[in-house]
Amino acid sequence: MNIINLARLIDGKMLTKPQISSVESFVFTPNEAKLASAFFAKQTDKNTQKIAIENGAYAIIFAGKCEILSDEIAYIRVENLTRAIIELTKYFANEKELKFICLSPISAQIARISNLNKFGTFLNDDVKENFVKIFSALNKSFVFGENIDLIATNFTQLEKNSDFELLSPQLFNSSFVFDDKIYRNLAISPFFLDEICGLLNFAKQQNFELKFGDLREFHHFEPIFINSKFEILPFGMSEKVLIFESDEMAFEAQIDFLQNYTRDEILIIRDQFELLALQSKEYKYALILGKSSDFGEILHVRNDEFNLFE
Repeated sequence: MNIINLARLIDGKMLTKPQISSVESFVFTPNEAKLASAFFAKQTDKNTQKIAIENGAYAIIFAGKCEILSDEIAYIRVENLTRAIIELTKYFANEKELKFICLSPISAQIARISNLNKFGTFLNDDVKENFVKIFSALNKSFVFGENIDLIATNFTQLEKNSDFELLSPQLFNSSFVFDDKIYRNLAISPFFLDEICGLLNFAKQQNFELKFGDLREFHHFEPIFINSKFEILPFGMSEKVLIFESDEMAFEAQIDFLQNYTRDEILIIRDQFELLALQSKEYKYALILGKSSDFGEILHVRNDEFNLFE
């Protein structure tokens, strides 16, 4: 990339008149620097600069103050280093004509427990990691993420799909038919099947066979079977079930889902103090707002054989 264009793109000010005219790569630590790289410098002390320069950096991009050690390379000052990285990420995303697919938080977590990563790149909340992924992505490839509007101005929202036939009315496992194919005993509640089928439908449109991994790693609507002493029992070995849901929007919808599923007593728990009061109540299902790991001090494994939350 031409060094003048780089400075303009990230709204930077060139402080030197370098002998070099372009850079070929971008790094975030001085030890990663190599010939013709541009170094995004969070720290600008002399030692950090020297390492980057000795390793071959052609440009140092920084915010704030920086003592210039060499007039032969480009020193580019920006107002905000994170914003500069984001603007550069957007540039390469556009140049590569990447196809962005925006996922809901639930769909994103399910997708990560599948082979969809073979079909594209997953973004996260780390600006630097996302830049590296975009910079390394193949032209016109797919990029998946939740909050991708910072990078992509044009993206497709993955739609849910309810065009499935549920084969058995289980609460914590799903067997269903979608697009004339039978899926049996997926370790996920039917509550999430519209998200599952949204992913399956996308894969079908792209002629890609989507396969799911161990969906027990998906910790939403998570059942924990217990006895009256809050001792954790094996799956299905108790009439009392605590169901943990950390997504507040999903939690509210799951109240109706449970009420439509069963006539048994359902308790709605929104904090830890309410959970402690369960020992004196009669119920079969208790829907709890939060992660099971947040209640490790209350829940314990029967006979203390091991701690589920260590």
